[in-house]
Amino acid sequence: MATVTITVNPPPIVKVSVTGISPNVVSQNAGVAAFVITGTGFADGASVTFANGSGLTPRVLKVTWDSSTQLTANVEIRPGGPKKNRLWEVRVTNPDGSTAVGVRLLTITP
Repeated sequence: MATVTITVNPPPIVKVSVTGISPNVVSQNAGVAAFVITGTGFADGASVTFANGSGLTPRVLKVTWDSSTQLTANVEIRPGGPKKNRLWEVRVTNPDGSTAVGVRLLTITP
């Protein structure tokens, strides 16, 4: 009788990271702007949010998955808020719940 060995390798664990956003500085009067978010481990269906800034939170209208390292987000920059530069974190969350935050990546100017 012959012996057959089967090896099952688990899928690699892909770490999610957020490393950049372009443009990274916009005016509070920018209206709707398209941002390219870069990092690793992005999945189709990922969402983007902004957090820990001051003033009105930028409103994400649409996110397009370009690749595992790039997303494009159409974002409404809402006017108002303090008359100073406002720094925002950029959070990407995949459909499986994995998430990453890029700290102080987006600056909104008065």
